[in-house]
Amino acid sequence: MSIEDNKAIVRRWHEEVWKGNPSIYEEVLAHNCIFHGIGGPQEMKTNANQLSESFPDVTGTIEEMIAEGDKVVTRWTIHGTHNGVFVTDFVAQGRIPPTGKQVTYTGITINRLADGKIVEDRFEGDILGLLQQVGALPTPGQAS
Repeated sequence: MSIEDNKAIVRRWHEEVWKGNPSIYEEVLAHNCIFHGIGGPQEMKTNANQLSESFPDVTGTIEEMIAEGDKVVTRWTIHGTHNGVFVTDFVAQGRIPPTGKQVTYTGITINRLADGKIVEDRFEGDILGLLQQVGALPTPGQAS
């Protein structure tokens, strides 16, 4: 596959996963795809569903993509309103009740592809910023 083909596959993945398209997992992910820090495709689907339940109006934007060889790097932004319980392992209580706050979550993903499928996913997201936006953690300068 060409670099442009790989970018098109990754673009489709990013666009469709946040629309809640369940068939995207089978269409673009290898059955043994690894999501570092998460697990496999089923764990990713669970995480995406939980995020969509926490932020029902979630939308994603691809800010830029860079590709070389079998890898595609995507810088993305997700927007949504915290209208559902946010389930997370990053705070002691594990569940953050809805706040109605608008949030912006940013990150970068590196996908590796083989035979037209995503086989590996590494991402870094600003979870600290997201937790601060929903009031689960104080922001710098804010009284705790």
